[in-house]
Amino acid sequence: VSDVTTTGSVFGITSSTLTSGDLLALSTSGNTFATGQLLDVSSTSTGLTTGNLGLFDWSPSSWATASGDLVRINLGQYGDTTGNLFAIYDNSSELFSVDTAKITSALPHEFTAAGDVTIAYDLVFTNQTASNIKSYGPLTIESGESFENNNLTLKTYGTGDIIFDPGITGSVVVGATASATLRFHVSDDEISTASAMIENVNTSTDADALAVKLAFTSGVGSGCDTGGSCNEYITFLRGDGLKVGKIHAASTTSVTYKGNGTDFAEYFVKIPGYTPSAGDVIEIDPSTSTVKPASGEYNPRLIGVVSSSPVFVGGVEGPDKVLVGLVGQIPVKVASYSEPIRAGDFLTSSNLTGLAVKSNRAGHAVGKALESWEPNSGRDKVLAYIDPAWHDPDVRLTTNGDINLAQDAQNPGYYQLKDKDGNLITKLSGLTDFLVDNIKAGYVEVNQLISDQLISKFVKTDRLETKEITSSDGNLAIKLNEASPSGFGKLLVQNRAGETVFGVDESGNATASGELASQSLKTNDASIAGTLKADRIVANEIVGLDAKLADIQANRITGITREEIEELLAEAETNQSLINQSSDWDLNTSMGSAALNELALENLYVTGSAAINSLSVTESVVIGSDLVLSSQINELTGQQINSLDTVNAPLSIQSSASQPLYLMASLVQIDTQGNVQIAGNLTVGGTIESSGLRLTGSYPANEEPNGFGKLLSIANDRGEEVAVITATGAAKLASLETDKISISDDPAATSSASFAGIVYTTSASAGSARIPQGSREVIIRNPKITKDSLVFVTPTSSTLNPLFIKEQVEGEIKVGFDIPANSDVTFNWWLVELAKQAAAE
Repeated sequence: VSDVTTTGSVFGITSSTLTSGDLLALSTSGNTFATGQLLDVSSTSTGLTTGNLGLFDWSPSSWATASGDLVRINLGQYGDTTGNLFAIYDNSSELFSVDTAKITSALPHEFTAAGDVTIAYDLVFTNQTASNIKSYGPLTIESGESFENNNLTLKTYGTGDIIFDPGITGSVVVGATASATLRFHVSDDEISTASAMIENVNTSTDADALAVKLAFTSGVGSGCDTGGSCNEYITFLRGDGLKVGKIHAASTTSVTYKGNGTDFAEYFVKIPGYTPSAGDVIEIDPSTSTVKPASGEYNPRLIGVVSSSPVFVGGVEGPDKVLVGLVGQIPVKVASYSEPIRAGDFLTSSNLTGLAVKSNRAGHAVGKALESWEPNSGRDKVLAYIDPAWHDPDVRLTTNGDINLAQDAQNPGYYQLKDKDGNLITKLSGLTDFLVDNIKAGYVEVNQLISDQLISKFVKTDRLETKEITSSDGNLAIKLNEASPSGFGKLLVQNRAGETVFGVDESGNATASGELASQSLKTNDASIAGTLKADRIVANEIVGLDAKLADIQANRITGITREEIEELLAEAETNQSLINQSSDWDLNTSMGSAALNELALENLYVTGSAAINSLSVTESVVIGSDLVLSSQINELTGQQINSLDTVNAPLSIQSSASQPLYLMASLVQIDTQGNVQIAGNLTVGGTIESSGLRLTGSYPANEEPNGFGKLLSIANDRGEEVAVITATGAAKLASLETDKISISDDPAATSSASFAGIVYTTSASAGSARIPQGSREVIIRNPKITKDSLVFVTPTSSTLNPLFIKEQVEGEIKVGFDIPANSDVTFNWWLVELAKQAAAE
């Protein structure tokens, strides 16, 4: 080897025939080598510019691929070192080294390739002063793959904070599709799920969840009510940015909530079957302690109106609840028959369920109208201020609520009661307490009057309770103003059970249910509804209601028999003209007595009133000019036909709806709300129209294979069952034709990776899945899958090989290919349960 060579190779080893082995092999044998270098390449040259101390270059003359390592450093089976396998130094300072446990680098690294840097485990920054992850472009940190569900955690210890520090005009955005408008912006797209939660898991009694702080300490915005400057703690916006509510500073030490709603409402339990509608007037149902649409004018149980836009809501919502506005501005439904309404008029309940009318007398009101309303205006609601209370339009007080007394010019020393406009008040009501030394009035009407002594020229009361009534002049007169339409007495004597035992009407007619004892009885006329028993009757003449027996002498009446009376009645005239003539008849009354066990008449005409304990009619009874009760024999069938008919006017049964209606020994019942209960079957030849249909019932468990009975069974004209709906909601149809079928998904469905591959867990009857690139199959676990289920699989992306169900067992199917997929493959699946039919012959 010459050291005088200036160019080229001082020492060269070349070979054109070597196919395997080593071109240069440096090795030692034995255990003698301890220090030094087997290969030492060094230079002290100061002129090195583009040269290399070491160069490994493989430049084949044509395209070639090597399968080995171009440079390899190997530590043998029994070799170990506490030093480095490879190290680079700068003037004895280590720049880069590789030992048996780690790679150490003292230099910054630059990764300029377009590919990814992969780190299998942890990335630890050991500098205790500060560490940074910087990006010269947009930076994205992702956790897990697209089909996984992994968390991304930012964690500190002790009092360390997680600080988001965007630029002066930047924002912190949660939600990849968000368009930030404020410093912190959370955007989401979820159904029935909140977009954010602030949770304090501390269980003490002094835990707080959220604090909102404004920097001001004195003075507040003056434009909170006008849209100007305002210190707002929280603002509520809808999708287009319209402000619908806010919590703002009312002063330096208080806040106010404002919303676009107009009433305060609470949730109440409603009666079953009631579908609430905004504007319904609501009352309390005392029998069930629930609420329902109000019925009846001036209903005393009014509590509010179904709310349409509440600003505050109390209670807990639910399918059995209705939101009732208790105070505030609410549109109220108005009955079409209401009088015209002006702003300021009070509103009350009506005879139409849930609707209101104008209040024009004392009674309970639901609120006060805030606008006018006219019948036939096309509007069915009026805006009202809801405040259920008692309203009496006849109360006349001053604006301060005081009674106004003025000197009576006509009667010196007396005062007149006048309203705020100076008009004389003729009626005073609505007072709960009234204390006065003396009352002088021509007319006083009270519900209850308690007095040690009452002196009055005239007292009018619905009820008078007293132990004794005495007369100051020895005479006691009881005057009845009007006779009742039925002709019964107005002066009644009742027992402790409230039953009338004696009565006298204005005409002097008296009725008694007990025994009337008298030494003598003198009367011009007597009517006996029951049986008159007497040892002897002596009379000049006996007059019937439809026959006059003037041609019979009194001595013939003595001891008259039943057969003789029937014969006399048979001879009487029965035409309608007798009624008109009866008023002109001369009646002679006998002072004797008669025994009539039974009175039989062909026709009976009564011009006044009749009190009858028992009435038997052979064919028909006509009431008024239109109502007919009849019992006749059908000439064709020979059957007894009983009927109740009207010809010109509708027939109303229980028109007041004060009590329920029972038919067929209560097998058919109609309650006061119009609810109908039928114990048997209902057959309808026409069409059933209803806003809703609810079927409930209990049937034998063996009636259906699933153990639940049929709620609805539909048969054709041959009686063959063609459709069934069971209590589980399952339906069996002979055929189904529809524009669209919707199958519910499983919101709790999950996908996870396992040694067996990707596993989808769901309870839905249909869904979608993905076979990742390089995988052969995925598993779908579903409790509805059986070994006999039909599962339809439809690819939704390109596949080079057929996609099929590779395995199907109870609760699980395996879907895939025979070979690994060369790209991600998505597919839809549909589970159909095959109902087993009886084996055909």
